[in-house]
Amino acid sequence: YMETGVQKIIGIKREVLARKKSGVEFPCELGIQEITDASSGKRYFSGFIKDLTLIKQHEEEIKQRQALAQGMINASFDPMLEIDEAGIIKIVNDAACNMFGYTREEFIGSNV
Repeated sequence: YMETGVQKIIGIKREVLARKKSGVEFPCELGIQEITDASSGKRYFSGFIKDLTLIKQHEEEIKQRQALAQGMINASFDPMLEIDEAGIIKIVNDAACNMFGYTREEFIGSNV
């Protein structure tokens, strides 16, 4: 970067695994910014790290709850569909697929 000026990592956030002194790895967001001193023109670089452990744990909990909810919907003997405000089918259960003869993939994204 110092020679070419091409920004490969400067100004771009990315998710990486960091390692604590204990050796334990954890997910984090890493960002590096360039700062120029207006009076001297000297360039500095500053790194920012955000621990994503709790965010990743919450995302996993949400995925598990969504899978449980989808399993409960699929377990219903009655056809069930979730339709958004634009009339697009977002969720459909097995009973609806069986009743109408469409696959889940054919249902999802179609307009009622």
